Amino acid sequence: MSQWSPTGQYLAVSGTSLRVQILDRHGTVHDEISLGGKEWVSQTAVTNFAWDPKGETLAVLHRSQINKFESSANTADAAMVYRPRQKECVRLDFGGQRHEFTHCVWDGGGRVLALGTGKGNVLSYDAKSTKITSVLGKHTKAIRCGAWTTDGRLVLGGDDNCVTVSSASGDTELQLEIKREARELRFAPEPDRTGSGIGINGSRVTNQTQRVNQFSVDVGGSSLLVYRLGDGDSKVGKYETEQTQAVSGLRLSGKHHPPDELTFPQKYGKLNSHVWLAHTLLLIGFDSGYLLLMSTESAEELREEKFAVKAFEAVQVNQNLVGKPGLHLSWCSETNRVAASVGAVVKLFELTRDLRLVELKELSTHFDKNVTVCGVQWSMAGRVVTVGANDGKDLSQSPHTASAIAHTKLTRYFFFIASGVARTFLAALPALASG
Repeated sequence: MSQWSPTGQYLAVSGTSLRVQILDRHGTVHDEISLGGKEWVSQTAVTNFAWDPKGETLAVLHRSQINKFESSANTADAAMVYRPRQKECVRLDFGGQRHEFTHCVWDGGGRVLALGTGKGNVLSYDAKSTKITSVLGKHTKAIRCGAWTTDGRLVLGGDDNCVTVSSASGDTELQLEIKREARELRFAPEPDRTGSGIGINGSRVTNQTQRVNQFSVDVGGSSLLVYRLGDGDSKVGKYETEQTQAVSGLRLSGKHHPPDELTFPQKYGKLNSHVWLAHTLLLIGFDSGYLLLMSTESAEELREEKFAVKAFEAVQVNQNLVGKPGLHLSWCSETNRVAASVGAVVKLFELTRDLRLVELKELSTHFDKNVTVCGVQWSMAGRVVTVGANDGKDLSQSPHTASAIAHTKLTRYFFFIASGVARTFLAALPALASG
């Protein structure tokens, strides 16, 4: 597991060994954090990394005393926050109470860390006061995903087929009942408020004076829920309605803001991963190997396909589905490029102005067949894409050094042998020509 800080200054890396390495952008080890507990060869020690938006603090969920047979692969029983500049680590104290953490996320200011548990409770850590507060029963089952709005509200999804929106004080403002469990929740970028910008398809962006706070939720891999939360109680977007009749699957005191549910043809299979490319454009990956572009420009276009390509074979995706998505996506807005990975294959695509994904074949990579990619992430404004891989070998005794493993005309590959079986590959890419 690896995660870049938003500024691209530091990379947090962890494998099965009970430590976290903090690397700088050159691959040099900046610091190493001991986790403690018992090592399990078949599971990573860290379950979640979460950087604050400024890249100044890293939250880490990890296994300490929890038995691997007691929980799923994504459950931790310990949490800490780390400040790389000060090389300072604070292990959160929950007063002797045991929690099984399933998700964590910082608010927009980097002050409050929300931690979701397997029982549906929410704990909030205030980094300034170091105070921890809890909200019991936010969900009835495990919280699996979540994010903060731009105006300080917390949106969470869980195994109880429910999505909640809470105020900064923890009060539930909105509760959406969905058909299946919430697997993945993402916020769309806010539109340009100046009115002078150009949309990704060349259209003029309309003037915006209020936040849209549009998010999407993967509903059990069967559909995608798109919801415009708006800015407080203000009217936002074209999908708001003054209907007074009950809206199926929605409980909200006051006005109804019905969500839109995106369903897909059977040939695409189950939804595996998705990412917002712009405030009106979604990229969705399926277990069939298809990548699909969809627009949310207007209500009529919500179910209109803009572009689809079969980027991977279905067997490659399914072989990687062991508790986590088999198809990984990462978007770089600075270069209009997408990184996608399945199994031992990593492909890079460029998004054109006419909304097509063009594969950059000279930059695509096929690792050895015993390698399984477990994540991709862009950093440094598109100059680096990081690929976390697991090749099934115990490398915990190997030195922690950076070495070049391959050179091509356009791509330079390095690897860091991190803790346990995790390896992180860095591909240094040429900058995209302007225009």
